[in-house]
Amino acid sequence: MAKAKAAPLAPIVDPQTAPSPASTYWVPVGPSIIPAPALGYGTTLPGSPVDGQEYVLVDSTTNPSYQWRFRYNASSTSAYKWEFVGGAPIVAGPSGSITTSSTTAVVFTGGPDVVVPRPGDYDLVFGANAQNNGGFSGVYQMFLYSFVGGVNVAPNLIFTAVAQYNGGELVGGKSLPGVAAGGHVTLPVAVQVAEPSTFTNGWFRLTPRRVS
Repeated sequence: MAKAKAAPLAPIVDPQTAPSPASTYWVPVGPSIIPAPALGYGTTLPGSPVDGQEYVLVDSTTNPSYQWRFRYNASSTSAYKWEFVGGAPIVAGPSGSITTSSTTAVVFTGGPDVVVPRPGDYDLVFGANAQNNGGFSGVYQMFLYSFVGGVNVAPNLIFTAVAQYNGGELVGGKSLPGVAAGGHVTLPVAVQVAEPSTFTNGWFRLTPRRVS
């Protein structure tokens, strides 16, 4: 006589409680990538920015000579709320030369010249070579200035010539608060004694700190 089959055992189910979100380590089981918003890029900053917004300012979208990244700080007490967070300075030169005996500032022929793109606070590093051209053997000084919009905004850099054909490089820097847009950055020169001196290879690097 055939033996009757035993009935299948009922599955044992342990009661489960919902995990605590605060103490449970969650492992994603599917794609959950949220694309980051595109970073703005253009030749002018947004007209109605929001706090924390970032933007890359360039002078050309097809062949920019600089790319400055700014972050908008709505709580800043400054009028210049776009704060510089990265990028290379505007670089001009080395270029230009002039032989002059002028005791008042004159601009390099073919020297560096850049227009300030936005109103704001900037940092400027600048320099040039200066040399007594041999016409004067006494001690005298040669001056390199820094002008923005035709106004002297940096200390004079001075080289003291002590002999004929004596020369050297002048290098300095200056913080420029409250610079207006549209002003030309140039490097005029002068001499203490009205005897010819030669200035060559003027250059500067202009970097923003914050703009509007």
